[in-house]
Amino acid sequence: VRDLTGRNGLDLRGRRVLMAGAGTVAARRVPALLSAGADLHVVALAACPDLEAWASGGALTLELRPVKESDVEGARYAIAATDDPDANAMVADACEARGIFCVRADRSDAGTARTPATGTFEGLTVGVIGDRVPHRSKRARDAAVALAKIEAPLLALARHLEDLLDDEAAQIVTSDRGRIEGALRGLDRRCRMLLPAWRSMLRAIDEDAEDDPDFVDWF
Repeated sequence: VRDLTGRNGLDLRGRRVLMAGAGTVAARRVPALLSAGADLHVVALAACPDLEAWASGGALTLELRPVKESDVEGARYAIAATDDPDANAMVADACEARGIFCVRADRSDAGTARTPATGTFEGLTVGVIGDRVPHRSKRARDAAVALAKIEAPLLALARHLEDLLDDEAAQIVTSDRGRIEGALRGLDRRCRMLLPAWRSMLRAIDEDAEDDPDFVDWF
């Protein structure tokens, strides 16, 4: 999946992307877009050092001027990340009129796309999209990554014990077999019941659910 952006799951290889704004918020989104092979065009009144460095190296184009409605022409995706709400709204409206997906960094509810908070553990990327509460999304994302770190070794241990029972059944004495089977039941309970309940809880946090019976039962 290296050709997809880790944040939005879009294939942007060779496709024009507009970034309105070149501050620290915009800079955080650039690496994923460049990694995806996007044809990235940045328009802003001023640029942070990272953006200037990328532009100097030819990774993206940078124009230091006010963003215009016509800048969205030909773009397949846009991010409005200026420090001017009116400019962001103008970009979002221009994109809406042309059927272009647009993320508004200042007001996620006013855009047609959202940037999830993401985390990665052993090749697994976890993304959490919050409803206008980015800090809560980040906390839920961090919890989901921590949960993956817990789950992975438990699943590996369960597989190892299952293989042991299958491959060396004749050599395992009855008492040891009982201990292994008991451990497997405990791992099964945690991996297939408790951990999914925790994931359900994290989704409920992010989606403003009033309750989450699956998690409450386990809690």
